[in-house]
Amino acid sequence: MPDRMFRICRAYANYDLEIGYMQGMNFIVGAMLIHLNLNNYADPLYSFGTSTSWESLEEDIFWLFVFINYGRNWREIYKEGTLKVLHLVRLLDQSLHLSNPEVMAHLNTNDIDIQTIAVSFFICLMLNYCPLGLQDKILDNFFLVGEKLLLEMFPRMMTLCKSRILSIHRMDHLFRFLKRDITFEIYRVYKDSQQNLFPSPQTEKFI
Repeated sequence: MPDRMFRICRAYANYDLEIGYMQGMNFIVGAMLIHLNLNNYADPLYSFGTSTSWESLEEDIFWLFVFINYGRNWREIYKEGTLKVLHLVRLLDQSLHLSNPEVMAHLNTNDIDIQTIAVSFFICLMLNYCPLGLQDKILDNFFLVGEKLLLEMFPRMMTLCKSRILSIHRMDHLFRFLKRDITFEIYRVYKDSQQNLFPSPQTEKFI
């Protein structure tokens, strides 16, 4: 898979000369290589991939990645100065203060700035530390609604994990949970209780 990921990322770098290759792209391309490969599914109906050969799969993923960056305007994330990332972090910070004031106060008490958590989530579409069973759902919903997915999903994650977050009083443990472990905790909650994290395709609202 590394060779295939390299070829797709190199092809995109040649396609988009202004942006080229940037950190975080490999997580998105790698996740699509896993989830769009029919060979990874006992029943092909459970995959949203359609390719039957590696060559066509790589081409499909390349054009899906082009759609992510142009159709969902995600290439702005990678531009010099990361102004788009900082804008999204500000929107997320405002949303979290409204929806999770107690959690944000706890983070502030432990000297954790939400920017240190959220930047990699945005750059990698939250796919860098994420169970496979959640990755495909994030990709599918991002194709549908774009950045709105992350801006509304992350506060929902903080709400569902509120008790766990408030129970952690060591800064290093809290940082690790928010940076690496929260998606695994959310996947367990989602799988066990079928809590909805994603937007309805009809209304594009979270339920």
